Amino acid sequence: MTAVDWNSVAKTIATQIWSKGESVELSEEIPIRLGPLGHSIDSQSVLGQFDRLKDRVTRILNRKILECKEIGVAPRLLPSAADPDTFVAKSGGSQHQVQEELGLAIKGVSWREFEQLSVFVLRLNGVTKCYTMRGTKEEGIDVFGELDLGKITASTIWHNVPIRILGQAKMGKLSEPRVRLFNQDLGSFLKGEGRAFDLAPAWFRNSRTPVIGFMLTADSITGTARAWAKKHSIALKDSRQIVDNLLRHQNEVPGITLKADVTTFRLDTFREFVSHLDFNPAK
Repeated sequence: MTAVDWNSVAKTIATQIWSKGESVELSEEIPIRLGPLGHSIDSQSVLGQFDRLKDRVTRILNRKILECKEIGVAPRLLPSAADPDTFVAKSGGSQHQVQEELGLAIKGVSWREFEQLSVFVLRLNGVTKCYTMRGTKEEGIDVFGELDLGKITASTIWHNVPIRILGQAKMGKLSEPRVRLFNQDLGSFLKGEGRAFDLAPAWFRNSRTPVIGFMLTADSITGTARAWAKKHSIALKDSRQIVDNLLRHQNEVPGITLKADVTTFRLDTFREFVSHLDFNPAK
């Protein structure tokens, strides 16, 4: 008889629970999910592994929660303070469904549309005078803008303290080599070199304010890419963070509707909206 890979079973069950995003008591839920995977709770081998299996599922769920917190995304579930076997949903199932649909919709846009959507997201978060770079892709620099710390903090201390944003929008997974290449392009720009610098508007080129490198992807980010970017002060945002941010600003995003605590998503409305985004460069 082939040995059971309980780590794989635990990962499958944890992924199913996380995807569903509903409050769950593991001692009740795991036996239900074992059946479709070809295992019976009445089996002696399963009973012998059950506590360890539950511990594995718990660790995986807690790791997913920690990953969300590390990137500033609201986790779908949180552990119950009263019962270590229980995970509590923090939002309704309709919102989880919209998260999935919105994530797929973002992955389905063209690269040019994703550039425009990236500018829209940055503008939602206080980056004024934010535009796409003129012409075709120029040395890894796709978008630029200016962030006024005073406006986003409402603090007199930070009033009229601007920071420049230089960004890149990618459709695929961000790996460490891609981040390194962007950092090289960023360095060239800051030295006043390259075609991207020549195409930037005069107000941006002539400014001497600090610069933050910003990369957004419609996909995911590898762990080594995040670590390298953190060390070199480059901000990375993946599709989960973009989706979470759009949902936080749902009143400003056509296609997302909240009514009676039920979130709905209209793909056609969202796609139409994205297709007409046009943030031309400032002159």
